[in-house]
Amino acid sequence: MSYKFELITTTAYLQLLALENPEDNKAILKVIDLELQKDNKLWIIDLAALSYINSTGLNLLIAALAKVRAKSGEIILVGISPNIQQVLVLTRLQTFFVIKDTTEAALAIFKKNEENIV
Repeated sequence: MSYKFELITTTAYLQLLALENPEDNKAILKVIDLELQKDNKLWIIDLAALSYINSTGLNLLIAALAKVRAKSGEIILVGISPNIQQVLVLTRLQTFFVIKDTTEAALAIFKKNEENIV
């Protein structure tokens, strides 16, 4: 399995361990679909285990973002290596994603947004 999934309170946490296999990526997108059906729209995707990303991985991130935003949700990327950061900048994808250093920082953003809604 190329990922680990858990719910942290109301936030879906997805730790990606590898992104090279399109079949694994389909399974990841299926998990996202299932959780969105349960109304889990706030996502943290942790890339700390990855040192690089290729087009297959970029396609997964774009597909995940499209699915989550279609349900009025949000994704925050965390644990991005310098190599992945460089790819996101070169592809201009950093403008589409919220990026934070840590899971805790991402959770704080979601908590703050929930407090502003209430």
